[in-house]
Amino acid sequence: SSPFYNFQWDNLLVEVGALASFIGVLGKVGGEMGLLAGTHLTRMSLFKLMFMSGLVKIQSNCPTWLNLTALEYHYATQPLPTPLSWHALNLINPFLQRLSVAATLVIEIGAAFLLLAPTKDVRELGCKIQIFLQILIAFTGSYTFFNLLTVAMCFGVWEGESDFGFKSTVKGEWGKALRKVQLFLGYSFMAWLSGELFSVGGMEPGVKVNLEETSWFKRAGIDLLWGA
Repeated sequence: SSPFYNFQWDNLLVEVGALASFIGVLGKVGGEMGLLAGTHLTRMSLFKLMFMSGLVKIQSNCPTWLNLTALEYHYATQPLPTPLSWHALNLINPFLQRLSVAATLVIEIGAAFLLLAPTKDVRELGCKIQIFLQILIAFTGSYTFFNLLTVAMCFGVWEGESDFGFKSTVKGEWGKALRKVQLFLGYSFMAWLSGELFSVGGMEPGVKVNLEETSWFKRAGIDLLWGA
């Protein structure tokens, strides 16, 4: 069993399989409320997967992630590169490679919070961003079922019960305006987090915040998710 659990996607398969079985029981026993609880569990599981995927990159204190140079090595050292990996490694400008690393961290850490938003429009935005990342990963590396399983979880969050079981009473033009405000807040959060995570100094951007030592993450309960 040890080699099986050496890979993140194998752990994910066990976790999601157990979660799916549990949701089936919840739906049968609790009806609509049980399925709603199952939807919330799926959101939390997807949030944990993406958030910890980003956080571990910084908590590892690896210079390639902290200096945003990881993709200058990743395509050549990952398991089972695809034919597009060579082109991604050799044809993309190093500065764009670093911007891609920064975007990955923002998506995995920041966009993960959008998956927990109380309104469906913001959660849809979060799911679309995560699906886009998984497609790019699948094009440049073979991770077997990992990308498909993550996308399937995204659709479960996307199509799940809207607004945490509460129906919005705001209709018409006011409803459209409210949705735009919600999406604006989602984009604003992503922009704020980018400013918190990175320093942009000329052609050498780098992570300026050590999340491992950032107290507000710990106050938010990250130690519980991390298993510390």
